[in-house]
Amino acid sequence: MSNFLLPGPDEAYRALRLRGEQFSDEPEALHPLGERTFEHYERGQQPVIIDARVAAANGRMYADESAHADLREHGARTGTLADAADVIERHMSEDELMWGFSGFATAGPAFTTEARGMSRLFEQLEQQNRLPSLVSDGAARAGILGLCGVIARRHGVPTLGFTPWQGLSTMAPRDHMVVAYDTYMEREDLVGMTPDILVCVGGGDGARRECQAAIRFGGAALLLALKDYGPKLLTGSFEQFEDLAQAHADGRLVVARSLRGLPKALREAQEAGEHAGASRTSRLNALREALVQRS
Repeated sequence: MSNFLLPGPDEAYRALRLRGEQFSDEPEALHPLGERTFEHYERGQQPVIIDARVAAANGRMYADESAHADLREHGARTGTLADAADVIERHMSEDELMWGFSGFATAGPAFTTEARGMSRLFEQLEQQNRLPSLVSDGAARAGILGLCGVIARRHGVPTLGFTPWQGLSTMAPRDHMVVAYDTYMEREDLVGMTPDILVCVGGGDGARRECQAAIRFGGAALLLALKDYGPKLLTGSFEQFEDLAQAHADGRLVVARSLRGLPKALREAQEAGEHAGASRTSRLNALREALVQRS
């Protein structure tokens, strides 16, 4: 079990704003997960490396049962993938919307603008007494995904992360950590299909595919374009994709282009998210199939 101390939410938030990473690398915290490997689409078979600090700090890690003993060696509390689907179903039965976040998960650059926008979003939800029943994301510790976990924790919102075996070395603590599929790309649908509203902040091809999954499975999307990310990234290119352009036209994809415009965009996204609630049963069925039958 790890003896390392992880930063508190305020310290982690400051670090993410300034350098895009919430805690420093500790190579001695990284260990092979038994003899388990994953298949990378370019590099072939790779060893699974786990960050022992985070394994012990997660509320629970849900994975196929063959990995439970190895996970517990690093302090993890384990559950099955069917258990994870049950957790999501419980949150889907609540009245409040489920929110998800997608975007850059890159250490190094400052994420000050993004942190300000995401914080303002949570503050407005709290003022409305409409904080999410659950916040889900791709579980990484850097960038937008790192901010998601930290800001949700500051507001007392339960968190769920979807990490592939590839991502166990770069995950950050979540209340619920689902370990499914080999690579980041393979688990993108899980990120998109879970929330009623997926918030995309900046983001490249991965965020675009997760946004498309959200729309395809009946959810809504809110794009935070609070600065110019350029024409090739999601906030500058979504209208080039027929499904996203149509979702924007019919109100299921909303764009916030400034902090001043965020309240209006939030109201529109919430309205779209309420309609997305009708898709919860079909989304849950797809999640169960993806987690229990295919992973």
